[in-house]
Amino acid sequence: MVAAGEVGAAAVSAPPAGSVGVGPAPWSARLAIETVPRAVYGEASFLALLSLRNTGTRAWPAAGPDPVQVAYHWLRLDGSYAVWDGQPTPLAQPVPPGGSTSVSTVVVAPRRPGRYRLQFDLVSRTSGWFSEHGWTAPTTLVTVSSTASRYFSAEVSPIQLPASLGPRSVNVVTVRVTNTGVHQWPSSGPAAVFLSYHWLRLDGSYAVWDGRRTTLTHSVGAAASIVQPLVVQAPSAAGRYALRVDPISMQVGWFSRLGSVATPSSAIEVRDPGRVAAGSESRLHWTLTLAALLTALAVAALIRSKRRRLRGARAIAVPGDAEPTRVPDGPEILTPVTVSSTGTAASRTSGVVTPRPQSTNGSSRGDQAETPSAGEPAAAPAPAELERARPRPNSLADYMRKRGALRDP
Repeated sequence: MVAAGEVGAAAVSAPPAGSVGVGPAPWSARLAIETVPRAVYGEASFLALLSLRNTGTRAWPAAGPDPVQVAYHWLRLDGSYAVWDGQPTPLAQPVPPGGSTSVSTVVVAPRRPGRYRLQFDLVSRTSGWFSEHGWTAPTTLVTVSSTASRYFSAEVSPIQLPASLGPRSVNVVTVRVTNTGVHQWPSSGPAAVFLSYHWLRLDGSYAVWDGRRTTLTHSVGAAASIVQPLVVQAPSAAGRYALRVDPISMQVGWFSRLGSVATPSSAIEVRDPGRVAAGSESRLHWTLTLAALLTALAVAALIRSKRRRLRGARAIAVPGDAEPTRVPDGPEILTPVTVSSTGTAASRTSGVVTPRPQSTNGSSRGDQAETPSAGEPAAAPAPAELERARPRPNSLADYMRKRGALRDP
């Protein structure tokens, strides 16, 4: 038996009598069984590879209201039917008259042990089974042993995946699988067990049945667990899906068919890469716009704060003051001052003479102030005295006018 996806890779086995069917038009076909296992477990699912040729006069649609599908029947050796309506498999593409195709179909074995004949057939929703129109469907002999559910069963823990994937993108996830059967799972050989998966639509239908196979890192004994990476390829069509991890053996097929618990993941959205990139660019654009807006507001608040401080007070130095006097709406002016021998303060640069404040008794320092002797330099007026003597202007213009009025003629 060959692995999934190797359609047409195996050598064509000699088909039994009746493998070439000739039926009346419009429904007629030539069907060859390429690969089918000769012995399977009861209720096991396995893969069968078929080659088809349309020898009729009507095309076989692959989709639409009346598609042609491949299915099967299980017959006992006495000719009675054990299973009539086998699981159908759609065609991959329409087949015109004279056209050919290959089909990989999933077959589920009967529950009871015994020898059966597996008969493949084609079916149309409106026209029914091709074999009912006189076409001779090919058969092959298969031996079914006891059910494999107690020998091959597993529990798969829920898995975590990204919320969105690109169509047909290949991803690696980590899964935990427990062998709940009584047989060891070999990691190699003809009875090797692989990890695989199915993609389900949210309505429960299968979007991808036969997922990629991942080889076990080592053999898993009964009641043992394994944690290992699983390679997963997303569906090709955009939409919302759930992923179901399922071990598979080439002898018994999918473990989920034998009663294993396979918990689907939460909903995963498959998006077109262009839409994902556009969404990322849009989020980046709005993030940068918001950051620029917040920065502009912060700068504007800082400018307003500085302007309020500048409007509230402009620094102008007053002679003798410990700190500049604050007056509104004017530049900072620092006028160095010297004191003449006559007791007046004169500017070195502008020539402005500022009279010294006098006390009530004519003394410049009050009642206790001493008059400097001749030849001694006059003491500089105290800052507090200059502050009291010099009125505070209301504006820079008033201040300049007052200073002009005090200039020497």
